[in-house]
Amino acid sequence: MKKLFLLSLSLGMLVLASCGGGEPKMTPVEYNDAIIGEQTKISKVMIRMADYFSTDLNESDKVRLELVDQCQKSIDFLKELPDYKGDKEFRDAGVALFTFYKEISEKEYKEMIDILKKEEIELADIEVLTKLEEQIAQREGPLDDAFQGAQQAFAKKHNLSLYDNEIQKEIDQLGQ
Repeated sequence: MKKLFLLSLSLGMLVLASCGGGEPKMTPVEYNDAIIGEQTKISKVMIRMADYFSTDLNESDKVRLELVDQCQKSIDFLKELPDYKGDKEFRDAGVALFTFYKEISEKEYKEMIDILKKEEIELADIEVLTKLEEQIAQREGPLDDAFQGAQQAFAKKHNLSLYDNEIQKEIDQLGQ
């Protein structure tokens, strides 16, 4: 989740308007914003979940379930989004990335929270946590790179300027 960009105010209405056949009813900026808007929704829930890791693991687990749900909603949203004038790389990269987030929310994050809930965390538990974090990062890298690359290609093709979003600072601090 390296870049978050240009969020529009009425994404839902814009996407609904774009679902007909023929030429897209959305501008390239609106299309970009629709995809990035879903990424932002996921990111905000992910940050909330992580914020509870050190204070309330039960609440963190509840938010983890919200994250699974948000990921599925975002996947469904993108799957309903038509390609943009034959270009589907950006949308499909989003589906792949969001599917990954859903999978780790269901499995790895649950396992991490379960370990952290233990009364006594042993060295073996810390090793498992470290291994899980490494595996997540290793699997996320190529998907994130593909998503960013697809967005950059889409932006270049449609002459869009991309900007960092403030939420990126929070995302960057999650692993620290």
